[in-house]
Amino acid sequence: MVWELVNGYFLFAAHLNRLQGIAAYFNIRLDRFTVETNLTKLESTLDNASKIRLVVNLDCTFNLEVEPLTNTNANWSKSQPLRVSLSQTPIDSSNIWLYCWYHKTTHRELYDIARASRPDCDDVILWNERGELTEASMANLVLELHGEWVTPSTTSGILSGTFRDYLISTGQIKERILTPPDLYSARQIALINSVCKWQPAILIS
Repeated sequence: MVWELVNGYFLFAAHLNRLQGIAAYFNIRLDRFTVETNLTKLESTLDNASKIRLVVNLDCTFNLEVEPLTNTNANWSKSQPLRVSLSQTPIDSSNIWLYCWYHKTTHRELYDIARASRPDCDDVILWNERGELTEASMANLVLELHGEWVTPSTTSGILSGTFRDYLISTGQIKERILTPPDLYSARQIALINSVCKWQPAILIS
């Protein structure tokens, strides 16, 4: 999650709710009060925008890592669109590590391999065995089609980010099944996550 000087933790409750859901799924006894207490203590030590990484271990312990936001995703520049490409191979939409928001884990090999396949790009857009667009390796995908912003459906096999959920709940984007032709015909492309927010992108062949 991101901590900002004026607003504090962005989408704080949403991040904790998701964390609690993940812990319950994997039968980890998460002490939410202790987590919140430690995050509050950490907040008092911060004086610049920061990325906060909270990792819960199988033994119920957890670690907090802090990184200056200026060091995060160095290629993600607000001054120019991100360069993205379409992955050459599909993902399996039934993969437990990809499907829905409950499964945000450190199991990221598939994402890392996809991104490494295009070192000339900032990120890679994935698609599944049914030919449906899913997400990028570090963000959710949104496209402007026919005057509205749309994002791939969770049924296609994605990790639904907290910022994506917020944008859907506030009516700023809509969810639907998307395919590569939609990507190529989109008037605008953007990648979104709760740390870097909304980042314009251009498609590189």
